Amino acid sequence: MGYDKDENGKLIVNKEQAKIVKRIYKLFEEGYNCSQISNILEREGVKGTKTYTVDFLTKKKVKNHGEVDQYFMEDSHEAIIPKDEWQAVQMEFERRDAYKDEVGLHAFGNDSSPFSGRIICSHCGKPYRRCGWSRNGKKFWMCASKKAKDASSCQADNIFEESIFEAFRVAWNGVVANKNKLTEKWDEQIESGTPLERLRAKQMKMMIEDGPIQTVIPEHVILVLERIIAYDKTHFEVRFLDGTMKRIAISE
Repeated sequence: MGYDKDENGKLIVNKEQAKIVKRIYKLFEEGYNCSQISNILEREGVKGTKTYTVDFLTKKKVKNHGEVDQYFMEDSHEAIIPKDEWQAVQMEFERRDAYKDEVGLHAFGNDSSPFSGRIICSHCGKPYRRCGWSRNGKKFWMCASKKAKDASSCQADNIFEESIFEAFRVAWNGVVANKNKLTEKWDEQIESGTPLERLRAKQMKMMIEDGPIQTVIPEHVILVLERIIAYDKTHFEVRFLDGTMKRIAISE
């Protein structure tokens, strides 16, 4: 996907397909996983997202098992994705894989909640999972290591979902309040950071311009949140993908 061959066998950019390639990269940079990206594109009427070219040297077609193709090839042919952006995406792949290994996740993110896989227990280091009471449908989060009637399992507090949203809101508004100082850091990252650091700094600068938030938007969460470490029902450490961290306490 993204290229055709001319009469001499040289790869040339297919402009319509290139739009899809750029969209794939944009969605990945915004925090979506590959399964989510495929579903988004299919809802938009894009067909064939399960297969694409993953090796420009052999032109081998393979099944898409979650990889984002290398649409940047140095000194090979016209690039659809700029080199810096391509490198940032490869680094983000590595970051996500390392994160999954660290906290014991099988997959990165899902559609049930923007916080899925991003709430981490301070006691055992495992992710919280989203649960609900059948009698009232109220949602809460429970450490994945916690087992009912097992005193030896993790005894971390269950946390109401509203508290998770409030923790993110308070932390983000704290970032907004510290905008001037943080902008200096972001400018330094854009100037001399890694490709991924530059991407994250640009995203933070863009989002901060909207000012304080009253409502938490899922797209905002997956764009900027690295994790929330839960100490108990009201105390949290919120870490953002640019490296900014806020320790907060909320009302129960």
